[in-house]
Amino acid sequence: MKIPTPYLVIVYRGGCRPRAYACAVRDAANGLVGASGKIDKGAIWEQRARYATHFLEQSPQQWMLFVDGDLEWREDMIPTLGSIVMETRGVVGCVVSKDSFGAGCATSPPMGRHEGIGDGSRRYVDVEHGIGAPMAIHRDALAKIVEAAPFFNAPSDLEELTLDRVEIDKTGERYWTFFQPYNRAWMPTRYEGKEPLMQHRHDDTAFCDRALAAGARISVALGPRVLHYGEFGFSPETSVREDLVGL
Repeated sequence: MKIPTPYLVIVYRGGCRPRAYACAVRDAANGLVGASGKIDKGAIWEQRARYATHFLEQSPQQWMLFVDGDLEWREDMIPTLGSIVMETRGVVGCVVSKDSFGAGCATSPPMGRHEGIGDGSRRYVDVEHGIGAPMAIHRDALAKIVEAAPFFNAPSDLEELTLDRVEIDKTGERYWTFFQPYNRAWMPTRYEGKEPLMQHRHDDTAFCDRALAAGARISVALGPRVLHYGEFGFSPETSVREDLVGL
């Protein structure tokens, strides 16, 4: 079955790294991208929300893909994520290291198991936690979040997960606040305090919280190999410097 092409959005600040740009150009040249955009200024959560709203309400694509400008990926990543997200009709990410030595993973599989990561397979697992970029989103997941807006906005334990339709004064454009960060009460393991701590949920995790609460699936693809560049390229297996050959 042919996988539909995504609406690709590259997210970066201070310039897109050449490796990410090269990957995007390669995939576009190979017919793997249906439409594209970039986020390089302003509040990232707001720009993501505007792109997601535009995708849901105006784009013919069935799924969208956010990638960060400091990543490098193989040519099998987009087809693999597309295959999985068309099956789950939810949200799908990849196992990605953080961009520094010994920092662990930004998006992890369950139990922190990294065996077989990046082996090119189509394996994936469902998770109950937030994921980061690359983030594939099926339009059905966004539609579920919009349908759940009255539930989010009603007085309840999910009061922090409000979803609003915001209008931009200068243009009249309206968008859903899919990615708006929020703070939630949190009781960490082995925490001895009586009052909960406040945990900040940034744009990626805030979006995933809304998706999970709305009944959408969150999954992590295990097969794609993605490097995250800080001073060097970091992989999930080692979080240490990769060989200069890269992927």
